[in-house]
Amino acid sequence: LLSGTLKEYVKTAESGRQRVQSFCPECGTPIYSTRPGDGPKVHALRLGSIVQRDALVPKLQIWRRSARPWLGTLAAIPAHEKGVPI
Repeated sequence: LLSGTLKEYVKTAESGRQRVQSFCPECGTPIYSTRPGDGPKVHALRLGSIVQRDALVPKLQIWRRSARPWLGTLAAIPAHEKGVPI
């Protein structure tokens, strides 16, 4: 997405919490998700949409419970089995 406005929809997780999912209206590529409302925002970027992936060093693992076995270990990085605790 180089111009224009992202499309959004609200997704409700199994926990009951809602997330705003933003995506390209032309091709459907997911760009980021965040909390709904006016509070503080933490944007979860979809890594496939970032060109500089090699420069991004992981600081935190979320949704560890669904990690693929082929991923290997990231033992030195703090992990949460589900999403980020609030």
